[in-house]
Amino acid sequence: MSTANDPWNLSEVGAAEITDLSQRPLDWATFDWAHHFSAHWHNRLVHFPVVLVCVMAALSLSFWHGDRRYWPLFKLLWGACVLMLWLAVLTGQRQLDAFTEGPMATFAQWHQWGGFACAIALTLGYLGLIIWPVEAWASKRAFRGLCLGLWGSVAALMAMATLGGVLSSS
Repeated sequence: MSTANDPWNLSEVGAAEITDLSQRPLDWATFDWAHHFSAHWHNRLVHFPVVLVCVMAALSLSFWHGDRRYWPLFKLLWGACVLMLWLAVLTGQRQLDAFTEGPMATFAQWHQWGGFACAIALTLGYLGLIIWPVEAWASKRAFRGLCLGLWGSVAALMAMATLGGVLSSS
């Protein structure tokens, strides 16, 4: 395997060159602050709702057996998750242009529409939480349905995260 075009191959770089690169001052005049601040927001934002869904799924295990102590926290986390998920969807649309043609176009479409479906499903679930009072969710059947739906969302988001990982490493 040729290492000539591998930017990570440092086998032929001496200590003097590495020291020179690491101690070279940043050229503030040519650094593109606007680009580095505004680029790739989807990749930055998308991790937050994924983690929140996983935390909510873990909290739902306590609901499975009738423990409702964390209900207010659960609703707050779900609302934050929905907000961040829609921000991730909107910012992902800005990055989609890079994948409209070529071998990754199919992955990008699946990632786009799957993420959109996850956002809609979690939004509808959240609307159900805020429209119906906690007493409406008092039956074990309702809570178990909520928990199973949430665990299904975890599985769907993990599938979308896998597709996103494929896209970001291409």
